[in-house]
Amino acid sequence: MLLIERRVSKRKAHEILKHGKVHGKSLTPKQRRYFGYIYGSSYGDDDDMSDFITVVTLLNKRTQEDSEKALLILQQMYALQSAVGLEFSTCIEKTTSTVYPGYRTAYANARRIVICADSMKNNFNNGTHSKTIRYNSQKIQHYTVVFLHEFAHVLDKRGLLMEDATKNDERIADAFAQQFIDKV
Repeated sequence: MLLIERRVSKRKAHEILKHGKVHGKSLTPKQRRYFGYIYGSSYGDDDDMSDFITVVTLLNKRTQEDSEKALLILQQMYALQSAVGLEFSTCIEKTTSTVYPGYRTAYANARRIVICADSMKNNFNNGTHSKTIRYNSQKIQHYTVVFLHEFAHVLDKRGLLMEDATKNDERIADAFAQQFIDKV
């Protein structure tokens, strides 16, 4: 992800996104991405981190109801103009994961996230995902990391992530998930 020098606080960026206007004028798509990036990826601010903590807490429960609540918060955090669908499936039609051979985990596009039944199990809680995301498996469930990784794909497909052209889609999603869980 590209780092942007910013002069707007995370709190102010969130406020601007909620109102959808700056100086009485509606935000352009580029401005929405910029303020969404500031709100969603700022480090070390003294701002309230409760949204991040709430999302992780809900996702750690690994239930459909709590996942839907977390997705609503994520949609608000990143000021998505159209809803993201969430589906739970056996994913029989999907080939098994290249990262986790023999398992079907999850996939996403610009409109929805599909969580496969294998992701709901405890099979993966070893503190790594895709060999690049590191997390404390005592604090964060693997399902949470998978969910955030797939949500990043939604943002990426909608053109809302500040991309580093040298990274592939999976590494961009991994970087987003890593930044998110590092805040908790």
